[in-house]
Amino acid sequence: MKTILMAFLLIIVSYTSLYAKNLYIKVMAISYADALFSVQHDLDELGYKMYVSEYENWYRVYTGPFKSQEEANKALSRVRKFISKDAFITTLNVSQAKVIPSKPELIITKNTNFYADIAKEKKNEVPTSSSENFHTASKNKYSKNAFVGFTAGISKLSFKENNINGDVPLNFELKDSGVNYGIEAGYGFSKNIFMTINYQRTDLENIAFNHAFSSLNYKWNEFKFMAPYFGVLAGYSSMTWKNSPIDATTSTPCASSFISGVQVGSEIPIYYDFTMVIFYRYFMMDYTTNIKTRSGEKEITHNGEQNLNMGIRYNF
Repeated sequence: MKTILMAFLLIIVSYTSLYAKNLYIKVMAISYADALFSVQHDLDELGYKMYVSEYENWYRVYTGPFKSQEEANKALSRVRKFISKDAFITTLNVSQAKVIPSKPELIITKNTNFYADIAKEKKNEVPTSSSENFHTASKNKYSKNAFVGFTAGISKLSFKENNINGDVPLNFELKDSGVNYGIEAGYGFSKNIFMTINYQRTDLENIAFNHAFSSLNYKWNEFKFMAPYFGVLAGYSSMTWKNSPIDATTSTPCASSFISGVQVGSEIPIYYDFTMVIFYRYFMMDYTTNIKTRSGEKEITHNGEQNLNMGIRYNF
């Protein structure tokens, strides 16, 4: 009897060990198969292994296993910070999922059928199961497509004074530096391409510029903690003299100009949907102020503006 009982307990223990479910983290569910490689890269950076299981037209992404709840909680915190804020801890039998090799070519040689399946781009579909917490993603590396932001920084103007006839003294000395602030709204068309619509005001001591422009940018996502980008700018601008440079009975204090330029910067994720941006921006403009008095004629041209800015974006 004792021998039978021991054998029975041994069978139970063996069965339990064989089918025991460990703690895993469900990272997200995605519908674009080729985006799996980007998740693989992110998990590799954190030192975690990736598992994938198919569910209708979706790919469930897991990482693990974790030996204790404490270890799983620590990993969950990192995954939520750097990859998906909707990740959660669950249980998973490894036999239910497929391990994806770190190099894409290994998928072709070791798992041809599975690679053939995930190589096909899938359309985003709403999952039928309400019991699952799905985090959908497109090809933009899981960043949300739209954003709004606020920026501020310092500016330096390029200008030139030219006395055409005689000497025309001004009421004040022209300054070439000031501050700027602005707002923006943007949209990402892919993981690399995004555009923005911007308004920026540049304030100097005696002059103010109001710029309305758009930008088209290319972003590099290969780096873990930052995403450098380069963009081109085009728009329209107005210049206003806060104070008249000379004493005159009549004057035109405002002027307008088309503007173009370039910018280079970097996005730095700081907390969930918030991103910090640091960038250098250069505007080319064409403003000419003609001043005529009895003593002579002077021409003042403003043809460039440099900006060094920081800002915050909210992604949604």
